[in-house]
Amino acid sequence: MKSVLLVQLPHPSHEDRNIPLAAGFLKSAAFHAGLETDFAIEILDARQAATGGCAHIIREIIRRAPDVVGTSIYLWNAQRNSYILAEVKKHLDGLRVVAGGPEVTRDADYILQDRAYDFFVFGEGERTWVELLRQMRSRRPVFTDVRGMAFRDGEELFVHPLHQPIVDVNEVPSPYLEGILDPADCGEILLFTMRGCLQGCSYCSWSARGRLRAFAADRLHEELLVARKAADRLGRRVIVSVADSAFNTSPAFWDFCGSAKQINRDGSLDIRCFLQAELIDDAVARALKEAGVCTAEIGLQSTDPDVLANINRRDDIDRFLEGVQVLKDWGFPIVVDSILGLPGDTRESFEQTLRFNRQHNLSPLVFNLSLGHGSKLRGKAAEFGLRPDEHPPFYVYETEHLAHAQITEIMRENVGILADSDPLDDLQFPLAGAWAAQMPPGNGQDDEQGRPASAPITHISVCAGTGDDQHRERVLHESILRNIAGHVTLSVELTEETDAPDLAWLETLLARAVERNPFSTWTLLFEGGNARLRQAAVEFALDRKPTLRSFLGHRDLLYPDDIPRVRNRPFAVYSIEPVSAVTRLPSAHYLSYLRVQALDDSESLRAAADAAGAGLVVDTPAPLNREDKVRSFLDRLVALHESGKALFFKDWVLQRYWQQNYVKSSPRMIARHEVMVRGDGVRHLELGEADLYLDAIVRCGLSVTGQHGAEMEEMIVDAAVQHIRAISEGI
Repeated sequence: MKSVLLVQLPHPSHEDRNIPLAAGFLKSAAFHAGLETDFAIEILDARQAATGGCAHIIREIIRRAPDVVGTSIYLWNAQRNSYILAEVKKHLDGLRVVAGGPEVTRDADYILQDRAYDFFVFGEGERTWVELLRQMRSRRPVFTDVRGMAFRDGEELFVHPLHQPIVDVNEVPSPYLEGILDPADCGEILLFTMRGCLQGCSYCSWSARGRLRAFAADRLHEELLVARKAADRLGRRVIVSVADSAFNTSPAFWDFCGSAKQINRDGSLDIRCFLQAELIDDAVARALKEAGVCTAEIGLQSTDPDVLANINRRDDIDRFLEGVQVLKDWGFPIVVDSILGLPGDTRESFEQTLRFNRQHNLSPLVFNLSLGHGSKLRGKAAEFGLRPDEHPPFYVYETEHLAHAQITEIMRENVGILADSDPLDDLQFPLAGAWAAQMPPGNGQDDEQGRPASAPITHISVCAGTGDDQHRERVLHESILRNIAGHVTLSVELTEETDAPDLAWLETLLARAVERNPFSTWTLLFEGGNARLRQAAVEFALDRKPTLRSFLGHRDLLYPDDIPRVRNRPFAVYSIEPVSAVTRLPSAHYLSYLRVQALDDSESLRAAADAAGAGLVVDTPAPLNREDKVRSFLDRLVALHESGKALFFKDWVLQRYWQQNYVKSSPRMIARHEVMVRGDGVRHLELGEADLYLDAIVRCGLSVTGQHGAEMEEMIVDAAVQHIRAISEGI
């Protein structure tokens, strides 16, 4: 029996929402075709694929030693995919790699010429995938008989005719109903009610997906039941993301809404979708409301008729406004998408679109134009004077009417509504002084089954003080370097009162870690010491900025360095400064630090409002014993947040209150792995919600030995609940 591993790497900003739906469809199709007796098909753990750095994922693939790897290529994972699979091939002789996904097209030469891949599947892949596996199981495979793909034989590339779109999409079994994907894994289910798209927008790969073909009503009903059962097991709401290009154009729209109305009576499902505004009336809005739809996103893109014509859209702006007003009347929160850099757009026409949003009280979200190989507009780039980056995601950084500097300036002025910006208030911050469990058995080495003893490391905290430096050397241990996550936050506590920090270990760490993980991104935070020491540390890190090959590299091309809200750059460096001092420092690489001694400390709040810095770190050592004081304090912070001042709370009780009552985002349980490097060595603890559990350990004095399990987790949660109760009673 041959072994098959399906690898789906997510968008870097979706590490907590990785849903390998494409891989699920492929595995379901193979099993439905009776191939489970010939192939052992496995999907790489979604959480590992989401959080792991290159070295971690490479090791996981090699450990499984598959005969075949199937992978889906998107704009955001194309380069990283290629690097990982090329490295894997160095260790697994005879491995065959099959690539599919929106970026795999007949003119995507950068993929078709890539030796990391052997087979290339075009368009809807299930039928081609099954035929390809059937050939692979035979003693004398004849790959020339398989339509809808290309393959390489030596130096020659054979490109075959395309398959016709699947007429009855119900032939493709549901990975949710087959038990292959479980919405409880990340608290979300990703659904399509149909395939195809009515609109032929030239900037989008959806335009090549053919006519609308709906999934059966009973299938969609059963998938909603799967989501509902997951919500019951988790004890909280499950997100249902309907990924149709325009949900209300689906032939299954009314049946789906009817099923959701029946299944989602208590609001256990948080349904989100994309809509076409021109087709919305009271009947559609009523169906959406009764189904439990909570969020609607609508594509406007531009209000300029010439620009719309250039991208093959014929929007009726008056009818658009009527549909939007209906949604508003029914109480729906609406996000309206616009695209910067469209052919024919000028600064004035783009600003006209933004004024339109303001005039009609719409919530805009601005995307940069990207020219993927699945879009028709890519072939017309020269005709329209569009100049995209040469690397994925192929963002257009200059057009015939917009110079690079103008696009950058527009982004600077509208950073608060850019889809690609990451406010600092979602930054996971390693708590200063926290301590955790002893290192796992084997000192981080693989166990006897070859499984790595450590999960991906998302945070490293180092005390760079005086005395014995041995503990700082331990952060260079191979067990850490090979488990670096896709994004790492490195917190450095400076305690030496000297003119220059001793950071030679940092230079070594970055060099070694980046060598093994060239696509991982880094956020460095310096805290403690004196102002001169912190500034020297920032300059030291920036002078030794490593060369990274991140998908997020486009942010260095498009975003000015002084835009603070863009947190997830490939390499970001910050110093945390007291509010009283930060006004004297440049803003690009500094965070303000507000230590609130009392909740009515108005002087500190005024200083914070006037301070420079990319964001505000709030610490509240005083007991939070009155909810009215907490709310009053947070009300005053709202103005800072809305003005672009990013907020992060070190006190997790206050942070949870802010999230639940102000930004309305409930944190998901995400497995993380913390590394704390103090004077007594490197310590690890696999966590659920890292900041909550670590804070519970520190504040409640829990001592943990070894990896925590269900019993340990129950102790931690119980202690945290007791802590909250004690605070609420006025300690």
